[in-house]
Amino acid sequence: PHHGRNPKPEEFAMCERWLVAQLDILQPKLICMLGSVVAQTLLKSEASLTELRAGEFHFRGIPVLVIDHPSYLLRSQKHKRRAWLGLNRLKDYYQKLSAI
Repeated sequence: PHHGRNPKPEEFAMCERWLVAQLDILQPKLICMLGSVVAQTLLKSEASLTELRAGEFHFRGIPVLVIDHPSYLLRSQKHKRRAWLGLNRLKDYYQKLSAI
């Protein structure tokens, strides 16, 4: 959406149908959700970003990890280390899934 606003529920609903169709085709091993808005909406959770980043979730049976949204990191560069840790967690989790 324009000007950094959060998407409206009807906008998410339209995009979710497209996302589900793409996931059915691609069959990913892992989904990385960027930021709390998409994670809270798709996971149907009211958890904070801190809780979402620390947890392991599933969307339509696919493992999900949540990390900070890139636009947030551009505005809050003091969280670069947290972003790096999140990306490493994502890499480690993916490698663990690939080994199975």
